Amino acid sequence: MKDQSLTESNRSKGGALVSNEMTVRGAILRVALAFALVLGLMPSLGNSVAFANESNEDSNAALAGYPSAKDLTVTFDFDGGTTTAQSVQKVEFDGSEYYVSSPDPLPTKDGFELTGWEIQSPDEEEILDASFEDEAFFDRDTNFDSAVTLKAQWKESSSADSWTADDFTYDETDASTITGLSDSGKTKIVTNTEVVIPSAKADGTAITAIGNDSTTDNLFKVTVDDKTYEATNVTIPEGVTSIGKMAFKSYAGESIALPSTLTAIGIAAFQGSKLTSIVLPDSVTTVANGAFSNSTGLKTVKFGKGMTSVPQAMFSMCSVKDVVIPEGITSIGRSAFAGCHSETLTFEGTSTCTEIAQSAFENNQFESLVIPASVKTIGKSAFRVYQNTLSKKLTSLTLNEGLETIS
Repeated sequence: MKDQSLTESNRSKGGALVSNEMTVRGAILRVALAFALVLGLMPSLGNSVAFANESNEDSNAALAGYPSAKDLTVTFDFDGGTTTAQSVQKVEFDGSEYYVSSPDPLPTKDGFELTGWEIQSPDEEEILDASFEDEAFFDRDTNFDSAVTLKAQWKESSSADSWTADDFTYDETDASTITGLSDSGKTKIVTNTEVVIPSAKADGTAITAIGNDSTTDNLFKVTVDDKTYEATNVTIPEGVTSIGKMAFKSYAGESIALPSTLTAIGIAAFQGSKLTSIVLPDSVTTVANGAFSNSTGLKTVKFGKGMTSVPQAMFSMCSVKDVVIPEGITSIGRSAFAGCHSETLTFEGTSTCTEIAQSAFENNQFESLVIPASVKTIGKSAFRVYQNTLSKKLTSLTLNEGLETIS
């Protein structure tokens, strides 16, 4: 009886040991299968495999948190930059993360420097460094649908003498208007006279105007130790709509490109400049008196389609040899081309000009004139030549029946 009880007791203990061993083995099997799925060593268990002591349904629930491993396609959008490196990388899943490195060599772009890479995904807002190696930034729970794009982020290059928004001053009541050079700008123009006006301030405020010159002597001109330094070239960005009174008076550059957004030019804005030619964009509709007067080297002028009148003294005392009046101009102001020593005057197309004001073409050297039929009024001394050094060359004059008044 004693032996029998002992035997039964041993059997009971042995059964317990077997049961415990199976439980441990089952746990190990479950962990092994889970890692196999994560590492991609098993294609799929579907509903055919269950862990020990578990139903198929319980097994599937246990595996749901471990997605199948798959390669990630990373595309680098260089955004205008160039490099010999491949733009596409195939990245393997290491079990928990994807490790990605930046292109080698990094892309370059003239006038710009690379600042980073923006992850193009609605789930991510991170910007990576320009250069990175084995960056682990995608975990297994991140859903990129096996592909993601990293877009290059660029900023304009700057050097010690390049122009920045901080080199200018701004109107206290209108932050979008430039009023001159700051202390750093005054220092910079000593070594760099090619001024580049920014399209926006450092805080993002767009620059839309170049203001009036309160000193009547050019916004971009300074005197240091009795020596004058002034801009020999100014780049005006698109977005600027107006240039103020005397802003570029005595401008030292021979040319300037006016933006296609410009609509207004102020009084004597370029008076006494060294310009040799000027093209007014079609966007310009308003030009104030004397805008380019006394620019003695100015020989070529082209009007834009937006102008309907030539204001008073706009080009007086310039050197415009051949004056061409577009058909959209309806009036020519007082002394508009006086003292230019012009040799020809042409009215384009079907002229709509109705008035030629007093002294408009005084002291010029026309040999022949044809006044269009649209002109109704010619002001006093409109074509008078009184300068002692000039000869009176006019030998042919044609007037039309539309003319009503000659002063």
